[in-house]
Amino acid sequence: MPKEYSAVVTNVIGWAEGLKSIYIKFEGEKMQFLAGQYVMLSAEIDGKKENRAYSIASTPLDEELEIVYRVVGPFTNYMNGLKIGDKIKVVGPFGHFTLEQAKQRNLVYIATGTGISPLLSMVMGIHKSNSCTHFESLVVLYGTRFENMLVHRKELEEHEKNCKNFKFFPVLSREEKWSGKKGHVQAHVLEVVKENTDYFVCGLPVMTDEVEKILLEKGVGKENIHLERY
Repeated sequence: MPKEYSAVVTNVIGWAEGLKSIYIKFEGEKMQFLAGQYVMLSAEIDGKKENRAYSIASTPLDEELEIVYRVVGPFTNYMNGLKIGDKIKVVGPFGHFTLEQAKQRNLVYIATGTGISPLLSMVMGIHKSNSCTHFESLVVLYGTRFENMLVHRKELEEHEKNCKNFKFFPVLSREEKWSGKKGHVQAHVLEVVKENTDYFVCGLPVMTDEVEKILLEKGVGKENIHLERY
């Protein structure tokens, strides 16, 4: 059952222009959640109470809650002004976009932009709990515009070194000197399709809808396609 919690800002990291992570720690009771879930952040802005939903990028094993966001509107402008020590209200957890939906031992994660957040929670949760070998294969297909927009790239690459079952494929659409996969993630979906696999897809509807269409046309069962639209 979702509850309201008080939290304090402990750190802010800038990844790229207008792309940040904010870390918060609960004061008193810590919220229990499943990897892939989201919370509502609550604040008073211009005399009016505002709430916004954000997926949790950290894992249930972490002491702090991480929220990845882009500065695109009034609420994220407010978040952009938060400093270490500032207080914020957190309501949650919410959502069913979790590993509990998976029916197979092969997992493919597909995300663009800040849609990587719930997938990071799942993947890094598997890494930190040393449960990589519980799965036959784990794949992350992660699309952004530029290289510096790959949130937690180093951690994903480190996980790839330590888990022989895990593969990380960044896809960049506007990085001219990039030697890896280029374009949109949709163009690379068929490269990671295999039998007996669950697909977790998160991002803007234009991407998630197209990926779902590609997977269905390839014969993937609808029950094995899990979508979170931003």
